[in-house]
Amino acid sequence: MNHQAGEPPFPSRRAILSAMALIGFTLLAVTTSRLTAVGVTELPTAVPTISRALVFEDMQDGSVLVSDSVEQVVIDRFNPGDGGFVRGVLRSLNRGRKLRGVTVEHAYDLVRWDDGRLSLLDPVTGARVDLEAFGPTNFESFARLLGTTSLEMPLDSQVSLRHL
Repeated sequence: MNHQAGEPPFPSRRAILSAMALIGFTLLAVTTSRLTAVGVTELPTAVPTISRALVFEDMQDGSVLVSDSVEQVVIDRFNPGDGGFVRGVLRSLNRGRKLRGVTVEHAYDLVRWDDGRLSLLDPVTGARVDLEAFGPTNFESFARLLGTTSLEMPLDSQVSLRHL
């Protein structure tokens, strides 16, 4: 780069010093917030209130059979074309198992938490799907598998979904 005499070089010394000061301030702010937990929001830990170990079995006719793995009882059956959300969630979780070389026959844990939320947990891979995030209809498709009556989605989830 040629510059003529009397013309300041680019970038100027002032610009370089300003950029270094900004980078230094950013590193200092991040380090301080990490060490002091400033700006960290912690939610209270929810406690499971109801849990059920479920096995989902694909049948020859295209239906999915849902069984309680502890009680060895059939809970529900999703015929072909039914239970699209349940099938989609299971497809995603089963894909994670296959990628890890795990068979899909292991039970999943359906858990109702004391804050009203509902999660499907895969104890084999550690995956967790929080079901209230998908709306009341999809929430109910799993809630009925717990075998309890009238589980409602948490109110704060319903409100936030209406505003989307």
